[in-house]
Amino acid sequence: MSGEDLAVLVTAVAVSSAQYLSVKDLELLGTVFTQLADTYFTILLRRSLKSENTEKAE
Repeated sequence: MSGEDLAVLVTAVAVSSAQYLSVKDLELLGTVFTQLADTYFTILLRRSLKSENTEKAE
């Protein structure tokens, strides 16, 4: 799946599911997914730094 296809899919899921959610539910889901993304990026950065340090040691 291309990056463009993924963006369209995510947008379609967000728009279609938002019609059935209240403002409070949308606020909560936005916050939850933001935290999830931040956590993924933190883990990714930590793994990347660990990988760099391993490569330099070799």
